Amino acid sequence: MNISTPVRPAPVPATNASIAEIVAELEGTDDPFLILGGEDQQRYMQALATPTGFVLDFQEGSIDQHYRSRREDLSAQEIIDALGQYLAWGGKGRPALEYERIELRRPSYRVGFSFGSLVGRLVRLFGGGR
Repeated sequence: MNISTPVRPAPVPATNASIAEIVAELEGTDDPFLILGGEDQQRYMQALATPTGFVLDFQEGSIDQHYRSRREDLSAQEIIDALGQYLAWGGKGRPALEYERIELRRPSYRVGFSFGSLVGRLVRLFGGGR
């Protein structure tokens, strides 16, 4: 796994030490976020520093499985611990925080997908010109 962040020119191999170092560098920068993930870009965890603390997001496969921490005031140490756990588990687990699923797809995508699904059902229901 690697850590990508605008505070570094290239991805950094993820270790507990590099996680702690980069989290400490985030506060007060113009782009205060990091992404911890593997090559597949389907599973990752990301942290964003805000004036009130950190927010933690993660994705478990598709964008339909994207979650955000309920708290938006996580401490740097809570972020370091969560990212360290995620690294230790190889990106296959959730650190013990409360999360909520968030929608990343735009409304136009959802409307188009729903319409397409409805048309597909109607075609199947009425035989589709067989």
